[in-house]
Order: sequence, then structure tokens, then C-alpha cells
Amino acid sequence: MEDNYEGSISMGLGGDQYDDASNWGKKEKREKEICLICKKETHVYKDTDIEMRDYYIEGVGQLCQDCYFDLYEKRKRDH
Repeated sequence: MEDNYEGSISMGLGGDQYDDASNWGKKEKREKEICLICKKETHVYKDTDIEMRDYYIEGVGQLCQDCYFDLYEKRKRDH
């Protein structure tokens, strides 16, 4: 009888922990977005859909909470 295995090496061995022998036991680190104004790391992961993000300005990009409120609160006071 012949064994037929399909897929990656990770089948049955923990799935997302590795995808080939070079990544054995390593988990991929998800990168976070950087605020376009202050350049600090935000709480938003780069692979998060823009529809699900907080403090994202379409056509501009990702802001942190502080910069978003500084920008919009100042705008409200000026008008």
C-alpha cells in the first residue's frame, strides 16, 4: 500500500506553527501599521482589512488614536 500525503509538512503537526522545514516551530510575527503623523506603531495589524480598522483615513492611511483625535478635534474647534 502506498501512502499519499498532500499539502505542506505541517499536516497533522500543529498547522500554523510552521510551513516548511526552515520555519520549524516558529510562528510568523504579524507586523503592525505605523502612524503616518507621529511614526509610532499602532494597534492595527498590516493585514487587517481597511473596513475593520479604527483611525484609518481612506486615501491617506493609518493614524494612531492620539493623532486621529488631535487632527479631528482641532478641525472641529477651528470650524
